[in-house]
Amino acid sequence: MKNARLFSTLAASLTAALALGVTLWPQSGPAFGQPTKDIKAPASKEKNLYERLGGVDAIALVVDDFVNNLAANPVINGNAAVKTALGKVSVPGLKFKLIAQISDASGGPYKYFGRTMKEAHTGMKITEKEWDETVKLLKGSLDKFHVPSKEQSDLIGAIAPMHDDIVGH
Repeated sequence: MKNARLFSTLAASLTAALALGVTLWPQSGPAFGQPTKDIKAPASKEKNLYERLGGVDAIALVVDDFVNNLAANPVINGNAAVKTALGKVSVPGLKFKLIAQISDASGGPYKYFGRTMKEAHTGMKITEKEWDETVKLLKGSLDKFHVPSKEQSDLIGAIAPMHDDIVGH
């Protein structure tokens, strides 16, 4: 009886939502490579960095390009420990973690629950040169997708605190 009442209430709510024209799921998605438009915040509220970056679809495009470039970069691959570590991870898994990490760092809805940066990079002995090259590659991917300079600076600023947990361990 309790389940029947719950189902009846749910069905009534769905019917009312549909009658009011509420869309419960997208009827069609954006063209490939185009960021989705998130639900608009009230006009008085400033968008957070995640929203200004274009949401998860735009972040995923940048991360895809960035990881591909990172894996092929001679400076990064010059560090044998980094090259070995990159060879042991699933590229799609790495991309997924970076998307979650950027979402988390930029105020988005997806949270990063992986290892700490210190745990993930201990033993790799990443140098300042390799850190700088990684930032340069990220900036190149951001440029490729025409991310405005303010958002680039804000994103790099959000990632910068990870430096001490990544470099030199």
